[in-house]
Amino acid sequence: MSFKSKVLIASLLALSALPASAAVNNAATGDSSLLLTLIDAARGISATFDLGNKSTFNQSLSGQTWNLADTALWGGAYQLSGDTAATTWSRYSAGGLTNTQFGVYAGDSSGSDIGDRSIFTTAGGTTMNSFNNTSFLSALNSFDNYINAVGTLSTHNTVGLDNGSNIATSGNAYAGASVAYSTNGKIGGISAGSDTTGAIGQNLYVYNYTTTGDLPNSSVAGVKLSVAGFNPYFSLSNDGVLTYVAAVPEADSSLMMLAGIGLMGFIARRRKSV
Repeated sequence: MSFKSKVLIASLLALSALPASAAVNNAATGDSSLLLTLIDAARGISATFDLGNKSTFNQSLSGQTWNLADTALWGGAYQLSGDTAATTWSRYSAGGLTNTQFGVYAGDSSGSDIGDRSIFTTAGGTTMNSFNNTSFLSALNSFDNYINAVGTLSTHNTVGLDNGSNIATSGNAYAGASVAYSTNGKIGGISAGSDTTGAIGQNLYVYNYTTTGDLPNSSVAGVKLSVAGFNPYFSLSNDGVLTYVAAVPEADSSLMMLAGIGLMGFIARRRKSV
């Protein structure tokens, strides 16, 4: 592959990671917004970031990134109490990230037939437990309560802005108290469920749950996402970069990425010295 082709692909990947919609959408409307949630139960604080709609998220496209600290990328969408840009990340991370758990979650509860309703979630462990359809629907309803509360606290639903974010310390918008995640990090807060969050720096694999069989007694099993034999995952770095990996990085692609990071560091140092 030529260098020009690789540059073009890299540019397209960057564009694909840009936020796609202004309003936060709940599961009742169909595929909900894809939400990144940060939880620090020790501090009693959580932060929620709208990554765009699940329906437009390409599960096969590797290398998608969201830089929570990049004011230019998010177009000034993160507004909280008069602050702008990446303030949500800076406010949250200022208290430390040692106890932070993160997770990515989306749902669809719009259909009434078998197979219509689904949950897209990260997994903090190596496997995800099955649970019955009653618990599955309860988890979806709890997620809707969470996302609706999130929307009222921030600029998520403000027309004209890109995807928003918020910080919460109480109520359903606080992920540690809402049943969507709860303090135990389990899906829907169900004791039989599986851990859906992990520490910063941890790779969180992706699972899809879809209703099957007769409601409400059938068991719902999580299916680990696979793309050409590779299990995609999300990771979040200490500097606020969320990355979605859906393929083994090529050696030359990794070198190009490292070279780009080095160049950015060189430019930053030159600007600082001027």
